[in-house]
Amino acid sequence: MRIAMPVDGPQLGQNYSAANTFSLFDVSEPPEGGLATVTHAGRHLLPEHGCAASAGQLKQLAVEAVIAHDISQTAINELLALGILTLKDVPVEPTDAILARLVSGTLQGTPPDPAIHTANAEHEECSGHNNCPTCPNRPAK
Repeated sequence: MRIAMPVDGPQLGQNYSAANTFSLFDVSEPPEGGLATVTHAGRHLLPEHGCAASAGQLKQLAVEAVIAHDISQTAINELLALGILTLKDVPVEPTDAILARLVSGTLQGTPPDPAIHTANAEHEECSGHNNCPTCPNRPAK
């Protein structure tokens, strides 16, 4: 499984939609009685970022899951629509520490509600600043 994390230097970034740099990690299935292995698959600078732009680019990079600290429901919905799972509210700390907890099964985070765009209320938190193409709050060009 390929996992992406928005990063700020060596640690998890504060906000998914504001991030333009993501570290990618390939996590193998653990052998029976063993632990999964993690391989760094590179750091990618996204030319465009925001709810939908980041989701599409991460899909092209074969990402299957995103680990984030702060991520809006709109961004979660954009990722889910592309088949990418999310784990939010993960503490901001070095990515190595996050991966160690992931592999050991002790990573703390919140699996978000699997809502899909159904109402304008879910866009209130982004106020249009993330350039989500389905956001009614998106500023006119």
